[in-house]
Amino acid sequence: MKKLVQINLLLIGICCSFVNLQDSSNVFPLCSRRYPDIGQCILKALNKLRPNLASGKLAPDFYIDPLDPYVLPNYELRRGLLTVKFYDIYIIGATGFKLKGLRAYFEGDYLKFMPHIEYDILNVSAKYSIDGLVSFPQTGEFSLSILDASIHGNGSVHIIKRDGNEYFKIEQAKLKFDRLQVGNVKFSFPIGRLMEPGPVLNSFLNIFDGILFKFLYKVFEARIDEVHLDVANNFIKNVPVSYFFSD
Repeated sequence: MKKLVQINLLLIGICCSFVNLQDSSNVFPLCSRRYPDIGQCILKALNKLRPNLASGKLAPDFYIDPLDPYVLPNYELRRGLLTVKFYDIYIIGATGFKLKGLRAYFEGDYLKFMPHIEYDILNVSAKYSIDGLVSFPQTGEFSLSILDASIHGNGSVHIIKRDGNEYFKIEQAKLKFDRLQVGNVKFSFPIGRLMEPGPVLNSFLNIFDGILFKFLYKVFEARIDEVHLDVANNFIKNVPVSYFFSD
């Protein structure tokens, strides 16, 4: 249930880490700590892995959880007397990202990284329940498209020693949408609770419009760091640094 802009942290957790696993250096590019532009090496590795991210099969004997569709945790949003609970939140198109740039460099026992990622489109669907609006349907579903999204971020990965080996631990990652558009918003309600065009429906949509944008910010940005930090660390915690870099 944990997956997406995992893509952003996967720049470190996957993109340059799935190299030389099980002698698969012929499959994945191998990076060097001495390489003058580590970011370009990671870019090369990511571009080679990109077609396999949706299925999760990165090598003949190496798998991760599929990234498409991506499922977000349930989320509750309060606005005055109104409480909206979102669940079954799916994102389709997570692996259709474009990595426009990546800076990365070693600083002592840390690897710093700064990605710039863009999406042409991400499709989002979710179910919701509402408490506080008795004149409106209390449950339903909605879908929308995130168009022309741009994300910048920065983070650091600590190299720690354990049992005679070096391992990566992602200690900090911040991701921020600096551009996005929302379109194709559609609602569906339970049978028998359809709202005809008119003042009631307009009032519902006006209220929900603000909720959706707050939902997008809270779920896609404010909580995304926490979710994907956990995801990436769970993956890389048992993979030695020697599998990531040649020296």
